[in-house]
Amino acid sequence: MKKLPLLLDCDPGADDVFALLWALIMHQSDNNPFELQCITTLWWNVSADNTYLNGLRMCEFVGVTNVPVWKDTRPIEWSGDASHIHWSDGIGNLSTMLPQPTIPKTSIDSVQLMIDTIKKYPWEITLLVTWPMTNLAAAEKKEPGILNQCKYIIAMWWSFSGGNVTPTSEFNVWYDAASAKQVVDVANNLIMIPLDVTQSFVYTPEDSEQFLGEINHSNKAEFVRELTKFVVGTNRKFRETHYQNGFFVHDGHTVWFLLYPHLYRGTFIDVRVETQGEFTQWQTVWDWRNHPRKDYKKTYVITDVDRDGFLEALVQDFKEFDRDA
Repeated sequence: MKKLPLLLDCDPGADDVFALLWALIMHQSDNNPFELQCITTLWWNVSADNTYLNGLRMCEFVGVTNVPVWKDTRPIEWSGDASHIHWSDGIGNLSTMLPQPTIPKTSIDSVQLMIDTIKKYPWEITLLVTWPMTNLAAAEKKEPGILNQCKYIIAMWWSFSGGNVTPTSEFNVWYDAASAKQVVDVANNLIMIPLDVTQSFVYTPEDSEQFLGEINHSNKAEFVRELTKFVVGTNRKFRETHYQNGFFVHDGHTVWFLLYPHLYRGTFIDVRVETQGEFTQWQTVWDWRNHPRKDYKKTYVITDVDRDGFLEALVQDFKEFDRDA
């Protein structure tokens, strides 16, 4: 069976690492329907150097040495990051538990690699996006029409009910609303997984223990256990889970949807991004009105997920982690 070519665009901090870890584990699985072609990294959670190193470390940790990891090489135009949440290495200073990378470092930048990879697999490749649309917008600007050569673009992005950075804006839109607007305005293959879905249930340490107890490699189990503990702590510190003992697996939903689309429900919605409003700047605007559309944007928005099916799939898939690395 021909496998679906996949590109993962991410900024590996704590929650992105769960998505990256699952993608890498499944990349090695015999039952996996996709083949990870490359990983593009960029700065936000922490510096570009650290997100790049985290990508390399996770590949080394899982034992995937045939997937290139690429770094964001653009000049930084904004001085902020989220190291106050993810700590200096992006993963709660747990990088000491990971092997040092031996995978050769690369020189080509993330945007050019994205363009080259899409051209190599036109209308076949799927992009998973777990951070703002910055790379995608840059690729579209450099090579107009390139995004519509993807089969799908699956992104954790936006919110129906309000924001988590401002009252109206979800982080991945807020951080780079101009790029979000550019991508939404041109792409006709978007699948959006909003905050409302990713926050519909809390992933707990007890959920992790369902598969960690079956992993024979103690260093692997201990890293996942410590990473889970760290992310739970940050979610509670910043009042994300209403003090429930767990965390939201925001970015992991992109991988889950790719593997298990039958566990999700959604609909096509006309979507726009507000970039100028005084109180609604960076808000994602959608049109639910029941009337004929003549300028319909082909954005498929996820509205619900089967929680039990989600957790069952996660537990069984992560048992594949029990491989020699």
